[in-house]
Amino acid sequence: MRTLPGFKPRNPSSLIVAAVLAAVAGSVACGPNSDPETFDIVFSLTDTPTALKTLSLEVHYESGNFAGSGDTVACSLTASSNGETLVASDNGGQLDVAIDASDKPLDEGSDIFDCNFVASRQPTADDFEVTVTEAINNHDHPANPSDISVVVASTSVISSTTQAAGLTR
Repeated sequence: MRTLPGFKPRNPSSLIVAAVLAAVAGSVACGPNSDPETFDIVFSLTDTPTALKTLSLEVHYESGNFAGSGDTVACSLTASSNGETLVASDNGGQLDVAIDASDKPLDEGSDIFDCNFVASRQPTADDFEVTVTEAINNHDHPANPSDISVVVASTSVISSTTQAAGLTR
């Protein structure tokens, strides 16, 4: 152990213990988290020329995984009523989503669905690439997918191993 010239520690092992405790306390309070957390990912319809009765899209991702797998992925409509349905399937790196909102078409500017996502760090909108593949407008005509935009509107922590242990960040 290096010391300053002229400095003689009384108990060198107590200095090492103090340094280790300070490092551990600092990493819990403000360091990066490597424990997986579950996040609520909210998808919003930000641009469409008209309300949509149906919408199909793909979400590509890399940093983490949607909770569940295959057809049991944890996704739901944010404001479901009147029989709208959402079918989602996670294929590891790509989430396929199909929404039937025939009774209450989807409007621009609304949150349309959310999913649980498990990751070691909080994802941002940049971690998801959303591609609209097909849509039917409220006049029962196909809509041009390139005229429709769906984005990640928010990501928030639902649960974490650290929170479950009673620790806060």
